[in-house]
Amino acid sequence: MGFSKKIKKKLFPDEEETLFYHIEKPKNTSKTSVIHKPISFQQTQSIASDLKNNTNVILDISELNKTDALKMINFLGGVIFALNGEIKRNSKIEFEFIVNKGK
Repeated sequence: MGFSKKIKKKLFPDEEETLFYHIEKPKNTSKTSVIHKPISFQQTQSIASDLKNNTNVILDISELNKTDALKMINFLGGVIFALNGEIKRNSKIEFEFIVNKGK
């Protein structure tokens, strides 16, 4: 610690040093999101098309039976893997598929 910093610290003990941080802007903040609430497995292709078109998808599976819900999540999981994206589970019936095209 230099002489001037020692004097400053004695004169102004409560004053903290100014710290500068480099904060990166998240890459996917400007992407659009679509909410899908499918009633059958046949709607999987249109949801996959949204993902392929760089649109994030929020999927509500509350109207699907268990078998179709599992098939849909498995299929869309493969799509999102191929697009280098990620899946987040928001609740028991809601999943978020996030496309990371910027990486």
